[in-house]
Amino acid sequence: MISGWGRTKQFNSNIFKPKDNNELRHFIKNHKKIISRGLGRSYGFSSISDNVVDLSSFLEKKFKIIKNKNILECHSSFSIKHIIDELLKKGLFLPVTSGTKYVTIGGAIASD
Repeated sequence: MISGWGRTKQFNSNIFKPKDNNELRHFIKNHKKIISRGLGRSYGFSSISDNVVDLSSFLEKKFKIIKNKNILECHSSFSIKHIIDELLKKGLFLPVTSGTKYVTIGGAIASD
């Protein structure tokens, strides 16, 4: 069972946690109606589908800071908290953040 952050309704979904790109490709190739899910913090039902890809266990995550160009490259499943923690180690901070640090960068971008 899966629900949005508001927990107003629950859905029966096939939840898949791929470990790497090969597992992810195989799942996508063999399923329809797929959506990815980060930390599940949206209030509505934006990450609800018959088949949900939970990227929290995904091992092939990129995280790279190019300080001289003010560029951050990262996997969509990194939380804002993780990003801020890493940036602070280098004396940097995001110019704009969401209302909570417990969302993924992918979810923040998707929800704008």
